[in-house]
Amino acid sequence: MTKKVFLIGALMISTSFIFAQNNNHYSSVILRAGVNRMALDSAEVKQLDAIDFQFTYSLPVVGTPYVFINSRVSYNPNYIEFNVISLLGAGCMAMAMKKQEDDIRRIMYLYGVSEERARAMYEVPDDDKLLIIAAGLLAIESASLEFPVAGWLGIEPSWSLLRFKRYTPAYSNFTLTGSAGLNLNICLTSWFLLNVYGEYNWLYTKRDPGIYKGSTYGVRLGFAF
Repeated sequence: MTKKVFLIGALMISTSFIFAQNNNHYSSVILRAGVNRMALDSAEVKQLDAIDFQFTYSLPVVGTPYVFINSRVSYNPNYIEFNVISLLGAGCMAMAMKKQEDDIRRIMYLYGVSEERARAMYEVPDDDKLLIIAAGLLAIESASLEFPVAGWLGIEPSWSLLRFKRYTPAYSNFTLTGSAGLNLNICLTSWFLLNVYGEYNWLYTKRDPGIYKGSTYGVRLGFAF
């Protein structure tokens, strides 16, 4: 990432505070895209720059903090990192919840009762309970909690416990790492936001290449659907 890119990013951040509005961006899906820089604890490579994409699914939780399930890809010609396990968990959870809603409607039609009464009569099958628990554990592998500071501003701690990385010129195998970070979300409109973030990446074993350890920071634009 060149100095010009960082200057553009700084201009985007400062301008966003001027145009920030009192809007709510918590739709079911948020797509974020931008650039990042990785400052690495490695003797071989001290930094890497990459383009960054993040898919975020907002769980239907009442009240705050808002709960996000995240999946992310960072890429440059020599480097890639990604996580997908959280989305698998979110997908399984959505399927289980849909099955429950279908079962409740079936009870309503079969016994001619109200939805409230059908929900009281419904018992979640043991197999579904296990699926929901397993799906929940997978989903929170990469997640975040956003705490609104103002109608246009939110602070979002995040984590990703199972992230796969590979630096092609030196290492042919993927390495599993983890990370924890902090995001600043600035709402520009009800569907458009600026995301500034930083995180620290760690290794799980001493045998992993040091190139996958260090801090990452960047800026992304987000679109809510």
